[in-house]
Amino acid sequence: MSVEIGVLLGQPGGTQSFEDVGSWSLAAAQCSLALQATDVHSSARGALLSVFSGASGLLRYDYLAADDALARWDAGANSHRIVAQGWARVSAAAWSGQVSAAIASAALPLAFSPTLRPFRLETVVGSGDPLRLEFRLGAGLTGSGALYLDDILVTADALALGADWTVKLRRTLAAGRHSTLGGRDSALAWGERPRLEVPVRYVSAAATDRMRGWWSAGWPLLFTLDTSDAQAQWPVRLGGTVAPLGAPSPPYWNAWQGTLLLEGLTPGLDF
Repeated sequence: MSVEIGVLLGQPGGTQSFEDVGSWSLAAAQCSLALQATDVHSSARGALLSVFSGASGLLRYDYLAADDALARWDAGANSHRIVAQGWARVSAAAWSGQVSAAIASAALPLAFSPTLRPFRLETVVGSGDPLRLEFRLGAGLTGSGALYLDDILVTADALALGADWTVKLRRTLAAGRHSTLGGRDSALAWGERPRLEVPVRYVSAAATDRMRGWWSAGWPLLFTLDTSDAQAQWPVRLGGTVAPLGAPSPPYWNAWQGTLLLEGLTPGLDF
């Protein structure tokens, strides 16, 4: 079974899920950007790009910043695999395919849908290339409509790993408990988040070094159990008190194995 893990880009605190606008910028005429709470995937709010007839332009997020991609991706690599995915809905049937998601050289037309649908696109960028996710409006859109977005997930340097079928998904409960002198117990629960144990084998030395760097820095990561299933994803950090993958994977001296301890950052995808 192949799983995927990569370092998440973008500012934390819900910006990528439009809990706030953050570093998203709108460059368009006859358009407006707002936050809304009706068409959302796993967060409390999403983005609503209202577009009027004849509009053009784009909604953009720049990831090539000193405290973002430049700090998080592999500094020793000249090129980086970028995976951009999220949830989108184009509200006007006449616009189907005329609104697209694009990052670097990859672009994907978005189809009309009555509900939010997942999208995914991949590309490779050089260390000095611009890195922007854009939602582009085709020229000459007829009639008014809207683009809804939520849970935007962009990763760099994602790794495909061979996992054992004994992957374990657990839940961590955030709760406080106390007892009175009379012996009465009470508990206050704030929620729960996932915790995964992922045994992997035959991991290359380069991939092992990359994950140890993620663990040391405490970077937010996206773990994908199945790349064909948009529901099987969790924003996580590598946990544990020692660096991951500390044992060679027989019979190879330059491949490693161990159990990745992944601590969920949130119950949903809004890291």
